[in-house]
Amino acid sequence: MLKIIDDKETCKRSIYFLGIRLCGWTRSKLILERINNTLNHVERSVEFLMCDRSDSLEAKGGDRNLQLIQIKFLNAFDAFCKDHKLHYWLDFGTLLGAARNSKFIPWDDDIDVSMLRGGGDFEAILNLEKSKKIIFDGYYFKYYPEIGLIKLHNQCLPEYIGMDIFVLDLIGRRMTIAEKVSLTRSLNSDPIFKNKSLSTQRSAYFARKLHNFGFDFVDNFADAETVVYGFEFHHASHPSIFLDKDELFPLRTTQFEGRSYPCPKNLDHHLTLLYGNYKTPNWKQLPHTLISKLPIEDLIKISHFIERQ
Repeated sequence: MLKIIDDKETCKRSIYFLGIRLCGWTRSKLILERINNTLNHVERSVEFLMCDRSDSLEAKGGDRNLQLIQIKFLNAFDAFCKDHKLHYWLDFGTLLGAARNSKFIPWDDDIDVSMLRGGGDFEAILNLEKSKKIIFDGYYFKYYPEIGLIKLHNQCLPEYIGMDIFVLDLIGRRMTIAEKVSLTRSLNSDPIFKNKSLSTQRSAYFARKLHNFGFDFVDNFADAETVVYGFEFHHASHPSIFLDKDELFPLRTTQFEGRSYPCPKNLDHHLTLLYGNYKTPNWKQLPHTLISKLPIEDLIKISHFIERQ
């Protein structure tokens, strides 16, 4: 029995007899159809994703759609942590948006969360990253030692799109605000903290430097009085990277983009140490990613990801 089959992927027509391909040829009609379909999808994707940035209280167009993707990342991570009894909290720009108006700040396009290294939470994520496991629905963790972050990615999206997971360590002694600010400035001015290539050397160096100031790391949460952002990450823009444990814990919840998520116990104190006057927006700040400069193929991936959810 003869069969004529058009393959829209290869743009070829083939003739089969009893399941055996006898011959085939390229069809210009199929090529034109594929070109038109691609152009139509690109046009829809660009229209769907192109940004319309203005000094409003909300991101628009493509900027907003990147935020919507990040919310899906956060919800996937939140569900994962609940299933595995892991603790985390919203932090940095994400917490800033939650505190100001319970949603993203307009120029932000990623999610920031933090976890403690001591106690096993961050270690559990790191162990999963080392095993290269897909946790579910295409989500996976990847460790970036040069910047001290674990990121949550999705196989369906470009790898530069991901959610940031920061790590914090425990210190045994309490600090005054003056000590926190002074030590933060000292660390941020140190060349070893500015040079990403030296990230693997920072652990022992950080511990020695803290010890010289009279502070030491501890592994037990009950023995800690102060929490500090991990030695891997350079926090040059923040007044203090040291936090009182009892200002951070026990965690409470805050509203962000229509849902409740964990946040520091004293949100105002936490953000003041990180940003100073955090309630006044800086409208001159740009997003991390300018969506108008993304490749067309990545815009299509982003569009597909949103449409599938």
